Amino acid sequence: MSKIQIALLASACLLAGSVLTLLHPNVEIVGTKGLYYDYYITSPEYLEHKPLSVGSNPFDPNVTEQRLLEAYPYFANESEPIEKNILQMWKIGPENPDFPYREEYESWTLKNPDYNHVLYTNEALGKYVIDKYSRTVPEVAEAFKKMPKLILESDFSRYLWIYLNGGVYADLDTECTDPIDNWPDAHDPSIHAIVAMESDNNLPEWDHMNQGRLQFENWGFKFRKHHPALARVIANVVKLTFDKQACEHFETKFKQMGLDKCHPLGVIEWTGPKRFTESLVEFFNAREKLRIIDYNAYRNSKEIYGPEASQLVSYRTFTAIDSPLILGDVCVLPPRGFQCQDEMLGKYCYMKHKFYGGWKSE
Repeated sequence: MSKIQIALLASACLLAGSVLTLLHPNVEIVGTKGLYYDYYITSPEYLEHKPLSVGSNPFDPNVTEQRLLEAYPYFANESEPIEKNILQMWKIGPENPDFPYREEYESWTLKNPDYNHVLYTNEALGKYVIDKYSRTVPEVAEAFKKMPKLILESDFSRYLWIYLNGGVYADLDTECTDPIDNWPDAHDPSIHAIVAMESDNNLPEWDHMNQGRLQFENWGFKFRKHHPALARVIANVVKLTFDKQACEHFETKFKQMGLDKCHPLGVIEWTGPKRFTESLVEFFNAREKLRIIDYNAYRNSKEIYGPEASQLVSYRTFTAIDSPLILGDVCVLPPRGFQCQDEMLGKYCYMKHKFYGGWKSE
């Protein structure tokens, strides 16, 4: 057999191995970077951005995360508060007479007069993040441009803007019920991020619930700029986006080989609260030393339902909390934190979500 024939055979084996690994993760193929990576490094998206993209691999979130942290170093300064920004977005601006949710929008300005309250149209925010990341971590900008739906762009752009600038993000159909300067980080300067639980389905039938066992919400959150937890969220979204594009590119070949088609990916799993939740849990478990402080040391001891959990931080960590839980410098609020009702005011309750669901029409 000639050297050329051997090389061709080796290439065929690598290709087959990559496809099998892609669609059947239990199959381990040693010695290949994978079909996704091989496709990317020969693509125009990569070639057009050299030398900025040298060293990138959007199919490995660890690489993207590290590139984000190098481009935007994180400084956890406890002597300064989280940046006083409020970010919101909609299809049109507040100067338009058809602008919705005006009362909710104005609640953020009225209760926080010394904050920089900015509202972008979706189009303007998209241009902003593409411009910023194209210069620093271009695979992030490329991932954004690959988003096929406005709601995906909306989810992704809120992470990207807050990562660059810091502050509070709030959906337009939310009302500020307590000034931001009253939130937990105002009383504990070691807190550099605030998120809230959306659901805690501690029920025997948890696996039949739409939101799964436990989920954080992404209609509102607060982060210091360049926070590494958001870097992990962004890196995971980038990976999923490039994975999906590459899978669709090769889907015809997969079918010809008798393999499964691409796994369907919905908004919640791609950029939404499930991706947000899983990324944050990954971040917590990656910490070498994680300080956990429970404001309620006497949490109700009741039976916990759910899958097996071997990691330090899992859904079990947050089950039944009714007050803030601090993990490192991230404060996790109970579900009422960002979806409070009138009777809950004053009980770790800072934002009311009206659930108008404008995004569902996209």
